[in-house]
Amino acid sequence: MTPAGARSLLRWLQSWRWRACLWLDRPAAALRALDAWLADAPGSAHHPQLPTASVLHAWATRAHVLAGMGQWALAEGQLQAVLAFQPQSAAHWFNLGFVRLRLGRPESAQSAFERALALSPSLDAAWFGLGQALAEQGCWLRAEQAWTRQVSLQPWCPDGLEQLVRLHQRCGEPSRAAQRLAELRAFSPRRAMALEPLLREVAAP
Repeated sequence: MTPAGARSLLRWLQSWRWRACLWLDRPAAALRALDAWLADAPGSAHHPQLPTASVLHAWATRAHVLAGMGQWALAEGQLQAVLAFQPQSAAHWFNLGFVRLRLGRPESAQSAFERALALSPSLDAAWFGLGQALAEQGCWLRAEQAWTRQVSLQPWCPDGLEQLVRLHQRCGEPSRAAQRLAELRAFSPRRAMALEPLLREVAAP
């Protein structure tokens, strides 16, 4: 095998190594393998040309791995690097919003979710995230609108309905909370049962 062929084979094996580590749920090993593969990839110090599609995919995967390890600040930086080359990716903007929520920065998370929704208005997870970011800022009406939109897009997903129950309970609206709880009970009775004490709190004198 020629040196070039051997190098190509090594890079191929490295690329499969980090995928296998992810599949085996070994994030630290996956991160090491990703970094080894990226060290000699286009766009690195040794290869200053623009990153290829495979490199951008690896960057996005690296951000996912970092987030899974709780390294939120590093994940944010990696996502920003990806977005510099793929600013039209709604998924990357959504992931950035998710990471910024974990960093305790709801205003910048809101901005990222709004960018995601401008690109993909039917991205229900971004509507949910936007509701979270708005709620953390005390923007209850807008949070309600965002979660209502998420529920309309994913009526069988309990997350948005749960947040609406909690929001109406917080705002002292027992009838609206009960209505949303009934919707949730229709397909997720355990989730609804866990929320029933909240409604009793609202109803208590």
